[in-house]
Amino acid sequence: MPDLLGHTPPRPKFNDPAVIKAACEAMLPEVMTWTEQLPTEALKAETLEDLVQHYDLDGYRYARDLDQRRGWQSDRALVDILDGAIVHARKAHDLLVKEWVRANSVTVAQQIGDRVSVQRLHGRQEGMIERIDADKAELLVRRDCDAPGCGMLVPAESAERVAEAVA
Repeated sequence: MPDLLGHTPPRPKFNDPAVIKAACEAMLPEVMTWTEQLPTEALKAETLEDLVQHYDLDGYRYARDLDQRRGWQSDRALVDILDGAIVHARKAHDLLVKEWVRANSVTVAQQIGDRVSVQRLHGRQEGMIERIDADKAELLVRRDCDAPGCGMLVPAESAERVAEAVA
């Protein structure tokens, strides 16, 4: 919800602690099966803490770090499980963003066909809005160089209208 001054809290980011924890919680049952140990509450809590503390989107690096720093005896099966971190993180991030949109009554002011400008890592880029996902307040912005149906997926609040909608 907006604060007392009417400011909306920032959009959840992909690397927010809540996203990481949710991704690790989603992997926990598979990891517990992999350990072949009786899944006591204490062991689950310790395993979850390890997963969160050593979180990585690359399953091999993730397993290697757990092996080197926490004494896990990592194998290919664990790497395969940990490779799923990105899928679980995407799902968790999408849910958090949808909750953020609902809780803050975020609406998309732009319309399909609007030409917008978006700040990216290498400067501003322009394109036309091709699709709107109101649940996540995201826009698919197709640049002139993109094929139809392709483009940049951007938060609606980061896109500035540069021209009226094309008729």
